[in-house]
This record gives sequence, C-alpha cells and structure tokens, in this order.
Amino acid sequence: MKARAAKTGVGPQEIDNTAKGFIALMVAGRLDTVEDYTTDIKYNSDLSKAAKGTSASDDMKGTEDLGPIAALAAGALPIQKYTINPGSNYQYSADASVLGTYRVNGEATGPQMLSDMPDIMSIVDKKNISAGESPISFENIGAVQYDGSNIANVELPVRYVKDSNNVTKMVPDSKLSKRIEEAQKEIDSLPVKDINTIREIYAAHDIETNYQGKPIYKYQKFLIFDAVVGEEVLDESNIDNSFFEDVDNEMTKNIFNQRYEYGSKSATKTNKRSVPDRDKYWLLPGQKALKKTQVALPISDITVNAAFADRNKLVIPKSQRSVEYMRENAAQQTGTRTMNEPSKSLMVSEDILNNE
Repeated sequence: MKARAAKTGVGPQEIDNTAKGFIALMVAGRLDTVEDYTTDIKYNSDLSKAAKGTSASDDMKGTEDLGPIAALAAGALPIQKYTINPGSNYQYSADASVLGTYRVNGEATGPQMLSDMPDIMSIVDKKNISAGESPISFENIGAVQYDGSNIANVELPVRYVKDSNNVTKMVPDSKLSKRIEEAQKEIDSLPVKDINTIREIYAAHDIETNYQGKPIYKYQKFLIFDAVVGEEVLDESNIDNSFFEDVDNEMTKNIFNQRYEYGSKSATKTNKRSVPDRDKYWLLPGQKALKKTQVALPISDITVNAAFADRNKLVIPKSQRSVEYMRENAAQQTGTRTMNEPSKSLMVSEDILNNE
C-alpha cells in the first residue's frame, strides 16, 4: 500500500496517511475504485499550491464535492435537536448534525447490522463502541442492528468504565448530560444571573465549573442512532437497565434474525452466515433477549477514510477541502470542553485515557 501511495505523487510525509486510506477502501470492499478516488481527493502537495496561471486565492475559490459520510463526520449537515435515550429516565435533547437514514447507492437500507456498514465503521473508534453505555467488543458488531432511523453526530460528555476484562472504555455520560440540562433550566429561570448563584446551582447538581461559572467536562463527538442489540454482546459488568427496553415485537425479532443470519441477502442456504447460535437454552426452544437502545460510535477520522467511504455527494467550498482543514476538524472530535466556549486544549482519545 505504501508503494501504491508513492505512485500517486504524494510527499514522503503523506505516504503513511495515503496508504491508510487505501486500506480503508479494502475494508469497504472498494479497492477497485482507488485510482478514481486518489485523483479526486488529490492527497498531495497540490492541495497547498495554486494551479498554473492562477493565484493561491483563486485556486481556493468555488466549490468541491463532499460526500455524506464525510459531511456527517465533520458535522457539516443541518443542525437540529436530537433526542438522547428516548423514553428513559435520562432522556434529554442535544444539538446534532443529522444525516437522516443510512443509504447505499442512494437507496435507504432500512435495518442493517453494524458489520454491514463498513463506511460508517471506517470513521469511528472501534475500541470504544457502546450500546446503552455498555461497552461492546468490535467482534460482536454482527449482533448490533441499526434500526433504519436518523444517524446523528452529537458532542457528548464522556466517562470511563472498566469492562469485564478490566480494560478501560470510554462511553457517553448521559447522567452528567441530564444534570447539566436540569441545571441550565434553573439558571435560565433566574431573573438575575450572577456567577455565585450559577456556580451554586451547578454544584448542587454535582457539576464542576470554572471561575466564570461554566461547566467543565471531557467530551467526544459520537455517531448516535437507535438500535436493536442481542443481550449477549453487552458487557455484563456495565448494564444499566435504564438505557434498555425489551423487544417484544415479533416483526422486529424476525428482521433482526434475518439480518443476523443473512445480512441483506435472501434467506438461502448459500447465503447463511457462519455466526454463533442465539439459542438461550441448549436443545430447548427460545432465544436470547433483544434490547432496544441507542448505539454510540466515537468519531475518530474525518479525513481520508470518510472521503473514501462516500457514495452520494454534496457541495462545499474548496477552501474546506484541504488536508490541513480536515485534520484541524478531526482533532476537535474529542477533548476537554468548557461549556459555551470553544476548547483550545484538545486531546485525542488516547490522551484522555492516559490523563483520566
């Protein structure tokens, strides 16, 4: 892959990143289109130079194509309120960049196993997947079903938990989000908003603030969507039933089983996947329970992988298409946030884990 990257004309410092982009195409089963995409992306020194006969400013004018996956990862889609944990005690609303339904070749797929969404998986942190704030191992995503509804890019506070193997995992902190929302409602109702009173309200809700009375918390940008998951994939040491609802609808169960065993293909012997049985009891009827919840996928990459994953396209300014611009936005997927202020001390997820 490095040799192939070198043939595209990129500088030595970009060979590793370009090679990783080619690997992303392999994961998505799209390596045959790599030449077209490298031509389109121009992941090389030309991004920083003007074309012959033009100035640098002229070269950055106009528009360029950006696909929906890259737009979702960058938070470039319409901002609207998105409900987190609907129906639970920790339901709240957050501003989100919303894609709408997942599509392949322009067609909505409906319910789909996470293992059958390689473009989505190419831009997320596979080590910190969670459902209902319960960590899920990457090898178990074949039993995690996107339900066909909207997919949103949402910035959420995070917390860290130990899974059953004593490995530290990052998950959304919905309880903190709910406390912030409740405290904010109290503050909004104040006739006079002095800092001391504001800090007292936040403190009453167990929320840390800075000297200006603004909450401080670690955050991560997630892809969030409603899902149905097999109970067997949830981490036993981190299950809060507040975030889960039993699935009793037979049609929902049938769709899950169909997707689990055959993906989007017809239910024939040749199409049957080699997957673990979901029988609850050995030699007795009955399957393990299904749970309705929300899945959270930490966004880790909005550069090469996101661009290569795209199918349909929308238009953005050329000035936002450069490697430098996309990397700057990628760095802002995670960090420490002071509420209502953009953070300048940004950290990648590994840094946050090391500084917990």
